[in-house]
Amino acid sequence: MSDDEIVRGVTAEIEAFHDFLSAWFRGDVPRDDAAFDANLSSHWPAGMVNIQPAGGAFPGEEILEKIRDGYGTNPDFTISIHAVRLIDVVESGTTSRVVATYVERQRGARQSTPPENDRRSSVWMEREAGDAVWLWRHLHETAIR
Repeated sequence: MSDDEIVRGVTAEIEAFHDFLSAWFRGDVPRDDAAFDANLSSHWPAGMVNIQPAGGAFPGEEILEKIRDGYGTNPDFTISIHAVRLIDVVESGTTSRVVATYVERQRGARQSTPPENDRRSSVWMEREAGDAVWLWRHLHETAIR
């Protein structure tokens, strides 16, 4: 797979993940366990770690539970993704491993201070050849002041 194909795939993954996440918090998608799992949970496997902008490190399962409980609680919430950049790509057998950075712009975020905030994020993802789902192994979000 070429770097351009990987950039397009990783960008699409990051955007789709955040689009569903913000729609979930707004209540713009049905409150459906299968959709939640297909769009979020299946992308964050056991052992995934999310480091929040304030520095706390949480297992993905804990963050997903908070997200699940937050359905429809933030009707004005939006996220846009900018400046996706590949840092490293490793192809090993049938597995592609990617480290990428991106800027996440949150607007109307009731659970963040300030509610209008930007985050520079680094993500490590991997995917097996032929698999449509990128697995997020590590996500580190840093507030941009």
